[in-house]
Amino acid sequence: MHKVGDVLKVTVPYTSTGKEPKCRWFVFLGRLNFTENPRNAYLCTSTTEIDKYKNNKNSTWVEFKAESSCFDEDCLLCLDEIESSFTEDDFVNKFRPKEKGRITDEKLKEIAKKIKNADLAPKIIKDILDSFKLDEIPTN
Repeated sequence: MHKVGDVLKVTVPYTSTGKEPKCRWFVFLGRLNFTENPRNAYLCTSTTEIDKYKNNKNSTWVEFKAESSCFDEDCLLCLDEIESSFTEDDFVNKFRPKEKGRITDEKLKEIAKKIKNADLAPKIIKDILDSFKLDEIPTN
């Protein structure tokens, strides 16, 4: 089972937009349906289209520099675009992700702070913040 903040690179190409699938990087942000098994996972994919999001005042994002993170390139996570259609097992079996590292506690605190104001349903925000707490990651 993955922990909040794990960075995963899928080995099977993925797309959620209909564009050409590619081997995407994801950050595991938590789970929904805590009392059910299997549980769906909250995943956020990174993008190198940094200017597209930085120039959008309605977008909630966190930036990562390659030299100070486990990402190969400068990128960001758009926290308004969180994937939750896979169970943890389905995601692993279908996309065979490789663990690439873990986001620092400092960046996880930044994500938690920003997720509270992201353009997401209140249940998603609550599930993600509850996942942070379960994995003992401070959200303040």
